[in-house]
Amino acid sequence: MQANNQRQIVMLELIPTAPRRVTANMLTDMLHNRGYEVGLRTVQREVKAMCDMGVIWFSYR
Repeated sequence: MQANNQRQIVMLELIPTAPRRVTANMLTDMLHNRGYEVGLRTVQREVKAMCDMGVIWFSYR
């Protein structure tokens, strides 16, 4: 569980503020570059969970 929390903190650092954007594919690649072996679907689930908690907000535009 510790690794998941660490990865989620790194994800938050990688997500830019508006108006810049990042895709789930881009986040997955950036996490791979930092040594995290994570799949696209996991990144998508974690981003959704963070949105549901109100930690981040994003638009589908």
